[in-house]
Amino acid sequence: MENNGWIKIYRQIQKHWIWDNPDYLKAWIAILITVNHEDNKVLIHGELFNCGRGESLLSLANWAKTFGKGWTIQRTRTFFNLLEKDKMINTEGCRKTTRLKVCNYDSYQEVQQTNNKQTTDKQQANNKQITTNKNDKNDKNNNIDIQQAEHLDENYIKFNLWLKDNASNVLKIKNQISEKEFLKLKGKYSSQEIMNVVECLDNYAPASKKYISVYKTILKWLEKPIPGKNSYSSVQGLSKDEEMFNGKRTYMRGVNRAVIPDDAPPRPNRYYVWSESEKEWKYQMP
Repeated sequence: MENNGWIKIYRQIQKHWIWDNPDYLKAWIAILITVNHEDNKVLIHGELFNCGRGESLLSLANWAKTFGKGWTIQRTRTFFNLLEKDKMINTEGCRKTTRLKVCNYDSYQEVQQTNNKQTTDKQQANNKQITTNKNDKNDKNNNIDIQQAEHLDENYIKFNLWLKDNASNVLKIKNQISEKEFLKLKGKYSSQEIMNVVECLDNYAPASKKYISVYKTILKWLEKPIPGKNSYSSVQGLSKDEEMFNGKRTYMRGVNRAVIPDDAPPRPNRYYVWSESEKEWKYQMP
């Protein structure tokens, strides 16, 4: 990357969510000055990649290093997810690197003419910048509003990003979980307990038709059932990784059949085994 040249920053960025977080703002500017201002080719581990204008080929580790102190790979990934949700960047995983592309890059650096004349007002109007305060309505799933991300609980943001990657069926339920509802759950249950139930709910195919509230459903599934009366097997239905055998909930552990207690929550997936001593499902490395 050359150390000369320039980029444009519109005053409207002061109304954008990224302005309120100095680390995010600095990282965003670092992206704008790091990506190519013209098409180029990059050699990575002996393989040649085309890298277009407004694009960059860097690993997440290198981006974290570029952003500076306090940035980790996980924090960088979370930041990129926020930018992608707001349609500010697109990322594509390559075999040896990550391709990042700034959306509407010409809004930040127009192609300079050989006579160095400034572009006309009409051209500027046509280059719609993305660093504006967006007022798009939430979609039908009521996912978190990216504008408010900096004012929301960090665990709530992480939970929503996890939902997007791991629970597409749950996201089809009409009323998604609010920050207030999530914090209520966190006050009573661990993150692992909540995620275990969400995974079971996601595995339940009719979930989006049978339930209308993610919060109420999770809460119901987390509450300890009364054995023999409202056990998980009779109320929620079996997890797809369980089966009834001789009137008992069971699952296969290797070549042996293991019995599941009536008051145990649904088995998250086939990689979990029941721990009688700890009274919970434990992940077992395949």
